[in-house]
Amino acid sequence: LIASYDLASRRIPNVLNVLIAMAGITYSLLNSGPAGLYNSLLAGLIGFGLMAVFFFLGAVGGGDVKALGALATFLSPWGAVQLFVFTTLAGGLMAVAHLVPSLHRWVTNGMGRGELRLYTTRMTMPYGLAIYGGVMAMILLEAVPL
Repeated sequence: LIASYDLASRRIPNVLNVLIAMAGITYSLLNSGPAGLYNSLLAGLIGFGLMAVFFFLGAVGGGDVKALGALATFLSPWGAVQLFVFTTLAGGLMAVAHLVPSLHRWVTNGMGRGELRLYTTRMTMPYGLAIYGGVMAMILLEAVPL
């Protein structure tokens, strides 16, 4: 759902993030009791905090930060770190795939100096898709049990 909303509108609704976080916290509480609640909240904060760094650098939007924090509530604190790493790797691959078609010209700068400059247009990318990629990588690599 996160990736779908982000692809369609370049936004991730707060209501969706809240519902996901509530589901993760409830799941952890029911499966592991108070310890699960503690780990779920801590994992959510870790996921949120790690992604917030990219928000303050201007690389992702606020919905992306909240989405990673919400999804991390299903995980342990270490799982939240893993989700962040896999999401970042997926985002890097997406950025490269997104960048290549947007390159519209290489030009030489100066006479015979061989300096090349790359000119690109401003682009945005639905990072919710990278979050989806991170989740899928964790599942496929069995970093998180189904």
